[in-house]
Amino acid sequence: MKIKVLIKKPDCNPEIVEIENELSALQKIVCGHIESIYIPNFTNDDIVCYGNEEGKLIGLKPNFPLADLSIGIYDMVVGPVVFVGSTDEGEDRSLSEEEIDKIKRYFS
Repeated sequence: MKIKVLIKKPDCNPEIVEIENELSALQKIVCGHIESIYIPNFTNDDIVCYGNEEGKLIGLKPNFPLADLSIGIYDMVVGPVVFVGSTDEGEDRSLSEEEIDKIKRYFS
């Protein structure tokens, strides 16, 4: 089954793509093993961001900074990431139009 996701590559605007709802599809996008990335004031139980768990170790290109209102920028996300929706059971699902708009606004 395909799901609608949003992919953010370094130096690029986020793009909407349909992918198979399979681990291998996520791994292909992030160029390796996936890990969930928490983005303060943004990701929650309904939106998940996946990136490459070894991205910094293997020298993937910087994508976007992680910042917290109280301390400022504290880390950098590297390599391509993929945003998916999440069900109450923790399963990946398609993003809603509202979620897509929220992600796009975050990067504008």
